[in-house]
Amino acid sequence: MSGLLPADTVLQLSTPTGDITHNGVLGSNFSGTPLLSNTFPTTSTGTSLGHYHYTDSTTKSLKFLNASGTGDGGHQFFHSSSTQSPLKVLESNRTATTIDTQLKNTSSKVILNMVSNDLTLTDDLFQSSVNCEAFRFKYNGAVNTQINNSPENPNVTFTSATTTSQLSASDLTFGGVSLPTRVTTAESDIDILTIKQTNALQVYNSSAVYADGRPPLAVPTTIGNSFGQFGWYFKNSFTSGGNKINWYQVGDIGMRVSDVLGLYMRYFNLGSTGVNDIPFIAIYTKTDTVTPNAASWYKSRLVLVPNFIPTINTSYTTQYKFISTTPDASHYNSTLNQMIYSTVGTNPNGAFAPTELINFFSISTSSSSAVDASEFIFQKLGIQTLQGTQEFIFQSLV
Repeated sequence: MSGLLPADTVLQLSTPTGDITHNGVLGSNFSGTPLLSNTFPTTSTGTSLGHYHYTDSTTKSLKFLNASGTGDGGHQFFHSSSTQSPLKVLESNRTATTIDTQLKNTSSKVILNMVSNDLTLTDDLFQSSVNCEAFRFKYNGAVNTQINNSPENPNVTFTSATTTSQLSASDLTFGGVSLPTRVTTAESDIDILTIKQTNALQVYNSSAVYADGRPPLAVPTTIGNSFGQFGWYFKNSFTSGGNKINWYQVGDIGMRVSDVLGLYMRYFNLGSTGVNDIPFIAIYTKTDTVTPNAASWYKSRLVLVPNFIPTINTSYTTQYKFISTTPDASHYNSTLNQMIYSTVGTNPNGAFAPTELINFFSISTSSSSAVDASEFIFQKLGIQTLQGTQEFIFQSLV
């Protein structure tokens, strides 16, 4: 028999039950190409073809080698049954390992489904899932909610019996409520609350306040008894020496135009029936030597006037918002109206730039108002800033 075998080969037989025990390196499908040596190659295997089983000399682990010559080579695993044709379930080569089924442990607590792109992680209490554009971690068998028919990227979801929390690249929701949105809303609410925090200063009769205009008068007893309204009373009943008011309040130390978010004033209108007869606000900024000043005593002036027809014996709060998010002025038991830029003359007069320093605020009336046409009780001026609202309360004369 040995004379019929190729040189340097031996015949190895199986057991009576068909078991084969093979000593040495097992190779197959080499089809007449150069055989590999009995030690694992460390360089190119050239034109050799075949599948070889080696044993690692140190760890004794089995080492599979596919010698593919000039082909791509690799290993492919197929499955078929009495009802199914062969299906490639795994392929591995030097560029990639491809799995077309799913990876799981025996407890099924970790399942990576390579068909539907789902990774499910489960413990005894709950599951967690992550979803990105082409890969999803599923939670309790449910795929993450999509927005506008497009999945979030990435998307992590935790679900209990009563609620779901979800993390995406742009959002974090708890029970459908967006945390960034709530934080933004809360920050806005905090800003609004801060602006609404009011500090009050009392203003008493002083020439430093009424300066070049008419001084205030005491509220007539009949008016006080009739309406219960108090403050600085004014009626333009003078026939000489000016017939208007300019009541001033200075700006805060270092206050700039950009610091003022809103202005408002409250007064009880007694006899004024025209928009030209009720008070308005002017803002004056400080002169400097950087750019030209609009006048010798101010750099810029902005005039804000009411924009409604007043009703007699009515309490009003008139406001101007320099930014749209400025909250409404406090106007308890009074009608709130917004002011506008005056269209008379040049307004603002000067640049009225955001960086200009504010000198003072003036509550004024028009010198063109007819005698006795302007009559009211002025009660307070409010200046709204990010740090809070400063109110000046005009105290009744005694």
